[in-house]
Amino acid sequence: MLISVKKRFIFIASSKTASTSIESALMPYAEIIRSGSPERKHCSWKEARKEYNFLFKIPPYKPQNFFKFGVVREPVEWIISWYNYRYMNNTLANPLPKDMNFEQFWNSNDWVKRKCQKDSFSNNSGICRFDLIIPHEKVNQAFPIVVNHLKLGKKVILPYKNKTVIKNITRNSLDPELVSKINAYYQQDFNFWMEWMENIDSSLEKLQ
Repeated sequence: MLISVKKRFIFIASSKTASTSIESALMPYAEIIRSGSPERKHCSWKEARKEYNFLFKIPPYKPQNFFKFGVVREPVEWIISWYNYRYMNNTLANPLPKDMNFEQFWNSNDWVKRKCQKDSFSNNSGICRFDLIIPHEKVNQAFPIVVNHLKLGKKVILPYKNKTVIKNITRNSLDPELVSKINAYYQQDFNFWMEWMENIDSSLEKLQ
């Protein structure tokens, strides 16, 4: 998570959504950098509001005076990314067994299934008041527009950091019925992603 007091932006880093790359590019412009463990880095907006209330309660720095943005990923692609990352990375604290296929992973009671991407950007009433949520597929298109909107300069580019190397499964290898089950399970996130997919072009036009 990043907060830039001078440039007036807040970036909430949701997991498996190119957040490491975005943070790497924007860190030089942030006075508050919440990094470290995944729990700290991927804090929600509710958590950020509470922890940094000392800043947000000052009139010039109320949340509505910041450009707030983040990235959301279509649920099937999001859960596949998590599976591949944990399956291929033996250095993690909780890697997946090498004999566990994706269907077994999905049918297990893994902690990832208790995550909701929309929660990262919602207030205490469950409403998202962010200025922009970028669908993961649109990050390369949207990032330069966001940089220009924030007046950060043309030299700010998006590096590729912490990219999951896909060596195990892709969406095309899944049974269509399982794909439907996953999106139904994450219905709230699917609707949230779809809403921003449908409106991303008009949202980016407003920033230019």
